[in-house]
Amino acid sequence: MFGLPGWIALAPLVLALPWLLRSARAGRPRLGLAAALVLVASPWLLPWYAVWAVPLAALDEDRGAWLLTLAVCAYLLPDRVPI
Repeated sequence: MFGLPGWIALAPLVLALPWLLRSARAGRPRLGLAAALVLVASPWLLPWYAVWAVPLAALDEDRGAWLLTLAVCAYLLPDRVPI
């Protein structure tokens, strides 16, 4: 399953990068949000990639990371392996 095309997929990560760096310097790294943004920016997206973002978002206790990770999981849900 392909992700979003080119600069459209990379834009949220590039725009959020200074804010993520500032937050990390202040002592609050937002790993779940960063992982979810990397998934959104990925040109090739497989369902098991969501495994990277889900535990990090759960540990962050950040509602924005939870919602973005949930949206990525919902986007990847139809691309499951049929049993």
